Amino acid sequence: MKEHIFILGPPASGKLSVALDISKSTGFQVFDNAKTVDIATLLYSFGTENYRRYRDTLRFQFYNELLTSDKKGIISTYCYSGPENIDYLYSVDRLLRRNEISTYFVYLIASESVLFKRVTNESRKAKNTFHDIETLKCWLKNNPMWNEINISEALTVNTDGVDAHAVSELILKHIRSRRNMSTTARERE
Repeated sequence: MKEHIFILGPPASGKLSVALDISKSTGFQVFDNAKTVDIATLLYSFGTENYRRYRDTLRFQFYNELLTSDKKGIISTYCYSGPENIDYLYSVDRLLRRNEISTYFVYLIASESVLFKRVTNESRKAKNTFHDIETLKCWLKNNPMWNEINISEALTVNTDGVDAHAVSELILKHIRSRRNMSTTARERE
C-alpha cells in the first residue's frame, strides 16, 4: 500500500528539511508544494485567481500521477496559513484514500523568534519563497490563524531547538504506531 506524509506548517518551520530527512529513511519522494508556486508565478501574479487556479491544477495533476506511479510513498510539504486550507488538504486526502493511499498529517510549529531566525538561513535564499524577516512578519500578520489546525489526526510537533532528524524520527515513530493501530483494527473485523 502506498503512503502519503503531508507535512504542514508556516514558512521556516522546517517542512522541507524534515521531509528530506524522512525521505532518506523511507525512500519516499519529496513533493515541495512551493515548486508549484514557482511555476504558477511564471504565468500569473502571485495571489490572483488565475494564479490559484493554475497552482491547484498543478498540484492535483501531480497527485493524480502519483496514483499510477510505481512510487511506494510521497512526502508533501505545504505552507499552512489557516483553516481556509482545510478543504484543499482534505480533498487531496479523499483523492488518495479512494485509491487506497494512506495520508498521515503532520503539523510543524515553531515560535515566531525561531521562525525569524530560520527564515534568513542561507538555504532559503535560493528559494522563491520567504527569505527575509519583514516578509515573514507580514505573512504572520495577514494569516493570524496559521497556528490553529483543525485536523484531529494531525501530529503536531514543535520544532524549536530540535533538529530535522529528531523531528523525522518522531514522525516515523508516530506513523509506525498508526499503522499498527490500523492493522489491529482490521484484524478485529
